[in-house]
Amino acid sequence: MFRTLALASLLTALSVPLLAQTPCDLEITLSCATGTCKSVTKNIGANACAGEYIFGFYSESPAAKFTNFSNSLGATECFDSSTFPGEQNSFALCVATTTLAAGASFSTSTQVTGLPPASANNFFVALTLVIDPVTEDELAFVYAFDTPDQVTCTPRANVPSLTLSGVPYSVSWTPVSDSTATYLVDESTTPDFSANVSTKPASGTSLQFLHTVGTTTTYYYRVRAVSCNGSPGANSAPVSIVVQSAPPQTSRGADAPVPLGTTTPVNIPLTLTIKSSGKRALADTTFAATTDKPYLT
Repeated sequence: MFRTLALASLLTALSVPLLAQTPCDLEITLSCATGTCKSVTKNIGANACAGEYIFGFYSESPAAKFTNFSNSLGATECFDSSTFPGEQNSFALCVATTTLAAGASFSTSTQVTGLPPASANNFFVALTLVIDPVTEDELAFVYAFDTPDQVTCTPRANVPSLTLSGVPYSVSWTPVSDSTATYLVDESTTPDFSANVSTKPASGTSLQFLHTVGTTTTYYYRVRAVSCNGSPGANSAPVSIVVQSAPPQTSRGADAPVPLGTTTPVNIPLTLTIKSSGKRALADTTFAATTDKPYLT
């Protein structure tokens, strides 16, 4: 019953909006490498945070498995999704009633297997929920996302979902288990790679592309290792990016979505509506344009 209540409290916290202010001020970080994930929860507030802590890892993938699950709090009341037959999601959680002093932290780690290695949208999160054991009020709820890298011969590709014509972007992918592997990147304008296919070699784990288009076009990419542990590697799941021919117009003007880290200048058309009165010609109207941001000219 206790575990069921703990899970219910966690799922409730996952499904409702968080309050702007909580009695405890916590932060959480998550890092994953070669299937091993570690989270660190720290009390960044000025006061101690005392309550019932529910913490661990959660995934939307029912196939995910968590092994070597450990924590530095010494909590022994731990359980996973196998405890709940029929549960559609995967998780590994611990419960402990404790106090985290100001500036103190604790860590949780696990080995993750069973996640789809080619899924760019796989939901995986580390979390810490703190509940007042008397009132059952939520004192804090923090979480962090990451995608554990599965060590396989199939890379997982990634590309920004949207960019503008003439703005460069990068296709990146996770390395395969063979550290000497080189890669081939296929590009196409169809999701089944049946048209306009081009292939580029790469020795690292990213490759830059640039397209100048007259009409908005979707480009698809897949990546494979030329050789991984002596055999050709399998293609990654395809990923895609929409290259827009012009910034879309909205009620507030033009939006210019570009990949994070872009340094190429982007031109955004602005429309001025000038109302004239009487016989004054529009050609006689003058105006000045300024900006309040240093990255705009």
